[in-house]
This record gives sequence, structure tokens and C-alpha cells, in this order.
Amino acid sequence: MSSTHSTHRTREIAPEVKLETYHPPGTYETFGEGVDHPLREQAGVTPKEASVAFIESRLGASAVYDRGYATDIVTHAYVKQTHDGIPFANAVANVTFNKADKVVAFGSSFVSPSSIAPSTPTVSIEAAIATAEAALGGTHTGHPATLQYLTMPDGSAALVHVVQVQNDEKGTSYEAFVDAHANVLVSVTDFVAA
Repeated sequence: MSSTHSTHRTREIAPEVKLETYHPPGTYETFGEGVDHPLREQAGVTPKEASVAFIESRLGASAVYDRGYATDIVTHAYVKQTHDGIPFANAVANVTFNKADKVVAFGSSFVSPSSIAPSTPTVSIEAAIATAEAALGGTHTGHPATLQYLTMPDGSAALVHVVQVQNDEKGTSYEAFVDAHANVLVSVTDFVAA
């Protein structure tokens, strides 16, 4: 069984700030009693190793384990696509293993970008923070900024500084994605939007 889903959304943050947020099409598959992952016959393999091996073999893309958890019945692993060791913010996958260590479910929004920005930023994190603060009318929260890729609506992958900005007076809080080569705000996650 499988399904797909894609989202494009235009967000008006302020009268002068309009952004298209994008999440790549996702797929989801279930496998009944389960299918083997590439490391199943090896002893001592962790869910972290098994999930990355399964995704890389199935999709042919580089991945890094993000997080996971286990219950008495299943183990869930969440993984991000990477390029040059840098994770994608919006190209993610999840794998569910049963107690027999077989994959019973798999979801992915991994991408094959039409172009990928160079992995070394040309814009400093300080400049990106200033851009995010100015565009969103807030201040940097002090939360550590990260460097990630962001899949864009045109199919390309932008290298972005990811910065958290808030305005307590207005009650706003955003995760801002600032292009690490052009120093422009390209997307946001609104932490308080209903």
C-alpha cells in the first residue's frame, strides 16, 4: 500500500513579506509482515544503522539518523536526507521496524534536486541573523543557528542558515531560513500559527 502528498503554501508574514513555504511530495508504504533491511543478518545492528542503511539502499540518497524511539511492539526511526554531510530541513523519512527487525512501514519526502547550492556558505551567520530579524520584526532567540539545505518549489536545493526569531510584544516566533549565498529570507516555520 502506498500514498503521496505534497504541500505548497503562500504565507503573508507582514504586508511586505510574502513567502511560499514548500514541503516536497511525500510517499508512504506499508509492508504487511515486513521486509528485510540490508543489515538484518548482522549482529548488533542498531535502529540508527538499520534505518540509514534501508533508506540509502532504497532511495540511493545519503541520509543521517535524526531521532527515534521504541515501544514493546515497534521501533521508529526518523532520518534526514543529506548532501556533503549537511541535512535537508524538508527532505525527511521515517522507518518502522517490528519486533522481528523487519521494516513494516516507510515514509519519505527525499528529493533529487534539479540543482544544489554549494555547501560552503558565502553569507555569515551574523548577516543571516540580521536579515531574519529585519524581515520578521523580531530578535534572535539565542538558539544555535544551523546550516541546512532547503528544497525549493522550483526543485532546487538552497543552502540556508536556520535561525529562530521572535517578537514577544507581537507574540510571534519563527524559524527563519535565510539563503546562505544570497542573504534573503526564503522560508519560515511559524511556531505560533494556528
